[in-house]
Amino acid sequence: MKKLFLLVLALMLISSMALAQTTGSVSGTVHDSLDNPVGGAMINLMRVGDPHQDYHAQSAMDGTFSIPDVEAGSYIALAFKMMVGHDRDSIEVVAGQNTVVNFVLSSGNPPPPPPPDETGSVSGTVRDTLNNPVAGAMVDLMAPGGHHHGGPGLHYHTQTATDGTFSFAEVAVGGYLAMASKMMVGRDIDSITVAADQNTEVNFVLTIMGDHDGHGWHGDSLEIVTLTGWAMVRSDSAHTHYFLDANGDDTADFRLIFGPPWYEPGNGAHRPNDGDSIWITGGLMGYAEPQAVVVYEINGLFWRQPGHGHGGHGGHGGGCPDPDSVVLIETAGQAIVEDSPMMDHYFLDTNYDDTADYVLIFGPPWYDPGNGATRPEDGDSVTIVGGLLEGPDGNLDRVIVYEINGQFWWRDPGDTTALWADPLSTYEPGDRLPSSYLVASSYPNPFNPTATIYFELTQPKHVKVTVFDLLGRKIAVLADGTFPAGSNQVEFNASEGANGSAVYFYRVEAGSEVATGKMVLLK
Repeated sequence: MKKLFLLVLALMLISSMALAQTTGSVSGTVHDSLDNPVGGAMINLMRVGDPHQDYHAQSAMDGTFSIPDVEAGSYIALAFKMMVGHDRDSIEVVAGQNTVVNFVLSSGNPPPPPPPDETGSVSGTVRDTLNNPVAGAMVDLMAPGGHHHGGPGLHYHTQTATDGTFSFAEVAVGGYLAMASKMMVGRDIDSITVAADQNTEVNFVLTIMGDHDGHGWHGDSLEIVTLTGWAMVRSDSAHTHYFLDANGDDTADFRLIFGPPWYEPGNGAHRPNDGDSIWITGGLMGYAEPQAVVVYEINGLFWRQPGHGHGGHGGHGGGCPDPDSVVLIETAGQAIVEDSPMMDHYFLDTNYDDTADYVLIFGPPWYDPGNGATRPEDGDSVTIVGGLLEGPDGNLDRVIVYEINGQFWWRDPGDTTALWADPLSTYEPGDRLPSSYLVASSYPNPFNPTATIYFELTQPKHVKVTVFDLLGRKIAVLADGTFPAGSNQVEFNASEGANGSAVYFYRVEAGSEVATGKMVLLK
C-alpha cells in the first residue's frame, strides 16, 4: 500500500511539473479612469488563432484578479464592466511565468484590436429564389467573440450593388458567420473560413420563411446561430428587453427573444443580468437592427424547443391567446386605419384591393417604442414581421406586430399578454368591437396621482373593477355595474392614502372573464 501511495504521488508530481512547463499565470488589477479599483469586472483572455480556447475571471472588490494555469501563447486580454467601461491589451503568456496586465476602464469604446497580421478577401453574390440579383441586401461577417470563443469579435458589414454583388477587401483570417438579408426577399446564412492572401467566395440565396396567405413560418424553420458575448438588459414602462454585445464594444449586436415575461423552463436556466458573459444558441429572425435571435439555449442549458411555444399559461390572464398557437409571419401591404374616439384600429390589405386581409395588433394606444417606429397612416405601404393568430369564428386572422418597416415594435415573439383592443376581424367600417376575450390596461404607468383603467367588452356586461395594494388589501372598488359593449374606462386616484411611491394591482371582472394588471405610483 505504501509503494502504491508513493507511485501515485510521483505521478502527480510529474503531471504537475509537465503542466508547469506548458502553462503560466496571468494577474493584475482593474481600475476606472479616476484610479478607483473596480470589483466585479469581467476579464477574458482570448487565445489568438484558437477560437475555442479562452479563460475568464472576475475582479475582486479591490480590483485584483488572477488566472492560473493559462496555456502559453498569445492572447487578447479584455476587461469589461457595464456603466464603467472597457480596456483591452495584447499579452504573451510564458510557461512557468506570471504575466501582469493592468486595465483602466474607459466609458468610451475599447481600443480597436491590433491590425491582423494576415488577411484575405471575401466576395460573392446575393440572389432570390428566382435567381434574380438582389440589390441593397445587407451582408454581415461576424467572427466569434467573448465567453467560450475567443478572438477579437470582428464584424464586417456592407450592402450589395445593383447586380447583387458584394466584396470585403481585407478580412482577418479565421472563421465567420456570414449573413445576408433583405426585407420581403428573405435571408440566408453560411459559415466561412477566410485564409491568408486568398479570396473566399460565398453566394447567398434569400428565402422568405413563410408566405403571404396566412400560413406563416414556425420557429424550427429559423436559421440556427451560436453566439457569445455580454448581455445588455434595458427596461421601459412596458417590458424588459435583452440584447447581446458580441464584441465588447458596449453596442447591441443582437436582440435576444426569451418569450413571455412569465416563462421559465424550470431547469435552472434563467434570463441574464446586465453585463453577464453568456453563450446563446437560437434562431435568427426579422430584419431590424440589431437582428433578433429566438433563444433555444443559454449557457448550454435548454430554454425552448425550436418550433414550439413556451409551456404553461400562467401570467397572461384575461383570456389571452395561447402562446403555443402563435406562429411567425412576414407580410406586406397597405395599411387600413379606422379612427375611433377611444383608439384607432389597424388592418393590412396585402393585395391593394382596399379590403382588409389581417387585423394588426399594436398593443395599448399610448405605447411608443421610442426608437422612431410609428403606427402607420391610412394608405401607407408597410412591411410586417409578427405573430399570426387565427381569427375567432372564421373571421380575419390577426397579426401581433413585432417589427414594422424594419424597426422593432414592442413585443417579443410568443408574448400574448395585454394585447389590448383587438377588433372583430370582419371589416365593416364604423363597426369596431373587440374580440371575444376581455382585455384591459392602465395609462399612464407609472402614474401620479391618477391613472385611467381601460377595458373592452364584446357585449353589455356587469363589470366590477377593484384595486388592491401590494399586500393584497382592497383599496377601492372603482365600478360595480353594467357597461356597454366597446371601449370603457374608469379612473383611480391615489392622492389619498399613499405617502410615497407604491405598487397597486387592478382586477377587472366581466361576467366569467377576468383581467388583471399592475400600476406603479411614482412620486
